[in-house]
Amino acid sequence: MKKKKLEGFINYIKYKLNNDKQWLERGIVAIFEKQTTVEQRVGASLQSNDVGFNGYDANLMSHYAVKIIRGGHLWGAQYNEARAKMLKYAGQLANIAIQKKTNESTQLELKLK
Repeated sequence: MKKKKLEGFINYIKYKLNNDKQWLERGIVAIFEKQTTVEQRVGASLQSNDVGFNGYDANLMSHYAVKIIRGGHLWGAQYNEARAKMLKYAGQLANIAIQKKTNESTQLELKLK
C-alpha cells in the first residue's frame, strides 16, 4: 500500500476507534491477540517486538480484552480510557487488516488453481 493511502487508512481507523464502540472493542481484541501467549496470560508486555500492547498499556488493555472476549463491554470511564489509548495502535490495526486481506487473496488464488 502506498504511503499516502496507508496514512489515509490509518486515519480512517483512528476515526472509527474514536466513534464506533464495536470497532474499539474489536481493535482491543485484535491487538491482544498479537501478544504472545505468556504476555496474554500475565497481562504484560515482555518482548520488545513492536507488536501488541506496549508495556505501559499491557495490563489494563489485556484486562479489557479478556472482558470483551468473555462477552462483556466497556462502559463509561473504561470506554473513554480505552479509546484514548487505542489511537496509538491504529498503525498495528492497519497492518493486521492488510495482512488479513493478503491472506484471503492468497487463499482465493489457491482455491482457483
